Amino acid sequence: IRDRESYARLTGICPAKFEGDANPVERVRWTHAAQYCNARSKAEGLEPCYRVDTGACDFTRNGYRLPTEAEWEYAARAGGEADYASGNDPRRIADHAWFAANSMKKTHPAATKKPNAWGLFDMHGNVAEWCNDWYGADYYRTSPADNPRGPDAGTKRVIRGGAWDLNGPENFSSTHRSPQNATTRAAWLAATGRTEYTWIGDDDALEGFSWLARLEGILPALESSHAVAWVQRTLPELPAGTVVLVNL
Repeated sequence: IRDRESYARLTGICPAKFEGDANPVERVRWTHAAQYCNARSKAEGLEPCYRVDTGACDFTRNGYRLPTEAEWEYAARAGGEADYASGNDPRRIADHAWFAANSMKKTHPAATKKPNAWGLFDMHGNVAEWCNDWYGADYYRTSPADNPRGPDAGTKRVIRGGAWDLNGPENFSSTHRSPQNATTRAAWLAATGRTEYTWIGDDDALEGFSWLARLEGILPALESSHAVAWVQRTLPELPAGTVVLVNL
């Protein structure tokens, strides 16, 4: 996500590890990316595409959504057939991408490498991009020929494009696909003074997460970014002392 100001304003957080207003927002889970799409759609008077309860995308709506794998690849190739924005020669990847060999172990401001033929920056490297699709290893053997939208269900989502901490040209090819958990942040509801915990995981595609308060001083053994309180807009008023923890 390139627009840090928009992401922070609409979600109430900026999970990025690396500083810099021009740097992309990294460490964003699929569910949070979908939530951002809904929040931005609402802010601009558009129809949110993602269902709050399931995360399913309604393609008939006019709001923001993540690209399908097919859409991402078409954009990355700029309508052509080359493996990279630089053509088919992997030795020229550095013209278009930040990766482990040149990134100095960090992300970089967006649009500081060359764009592809359609003027799209960072389709390779810097940070990987989430796609809307569930991951299916063999999906494209039997998928529709036109505008495939991925399997109907799955356990992981698709990321594309490679990132700043990867090497190897295959990781940056326009055809390379990677499965990743939609969320690895385990959200738990814990009431002070109680011993039991109730699961309210991110798979619920919680809509709110804009009311966020860092728990600095409450869990001093953790970095503040590893101990945050999430309060969903639609939740009823929680009892005094209730703490919602997110374990990154």
